[in-house]
Amino acid sequence: MAKSDHQSDSSPSRAMIFLIAGGVAVAWAALFVLTLYPGSLSVPVILGGLLPLVLVAIGTSLALSLGELKAQALQLRVERKALSDALRQRSEHETPAPKPVKLPLATKPQVEQKAATTPTPARGQTSPQDSLPFDQGGDPVPQLTHPDLIRALHFPETPDDRDGLRALKKALEDHKMRLVVQAAQDMLTLLSQDGIYMDDLDHVRADPELWRRFARNDRDRAVAAVGGIHDQAALAKCRDRLQNNTVYRDTAHHFLRRFDQMLGTLVPDLTEDGVVALSETRSARAFMLVGRAAAVFGDDKS
Repeated sequence: MAKSDHQSDSSPSRAMIFLIAGGVAVAWAALFVLTLYPGSLSVPVILGGLLPLVLVAIGTSLALSLGELKAQALQLRVERKALSDALRQRSEHETPAPKPVKLPLATKPQVEQKAATTPTPARGQTSPQDSLPFDQGGDPVPQLTHPDLIRALHFPETPDDRDGLRALKKALEDHKMRLVVQAAQDMLTLLSQDGIYMDDLDHVRADPELWRRFARNDRDRAVAAVGGIHDQAALAKCRDRLQNNTVYRDTAHHFLRRFDQMLGTLVPDLTEDGVVALSETRSARAFMLVGRAAAVFGDDKS
């Protein structure tokens, strides 16, 4: 479409160039014959008559060439814009940004407790992954507490989980903790796209003291036990994504950094039970899995 428009726009300009050039040539020929033509022909006289016509022809050729160059430049700009738009649309299609606040699958013990009253959806169904509502009343949100933050890092069990939703809302309204929760949410979303769900992964519970040492930036080999997920299939998928997908790698590094910084400020203030509860959250399990894949706990390939 752009090409046909360009051609229709350029045709009048070419015709105008030929018209002007022809008019100048005819005018010069008439002037030469009627006023300047001498009685006898000679080589200088002939050259004097032809030289302006040659100059007119050269000028016409240059004008046509300039018009063609402008037309080609315009066409290149149009094609470049079309290619840029196509690449941007393809990039947006292939690496969609994670949707805000997706609901990870419920933990296995809670699924078993609810099995008598609530049917468990199949893996392919979308009900456990519905977006979470946040307009659960207009009450003001109180100050974020440690139990609230731990509950938020586990994310709500269902769209009707009012306690989980309230804790998540409080965490998102805290500036520092919002960054951690959103980073965990993005990481969980990418993991779920590979069929990796935290509630499906068994993990070895580390002693709370090891978590405290890790929070103090102790990286002794014994402290690596906090990375208690050793699922080979999940780790292989994570390592492959970290090596070959830039978006995945950037998201993972951002999440690991945010969660590690949070541990340094949160864990020293938690009780033993609080540390255990934190380590059981989906966000902590994602930290174990992705951290082990990224060799945060040592390059043991386990």
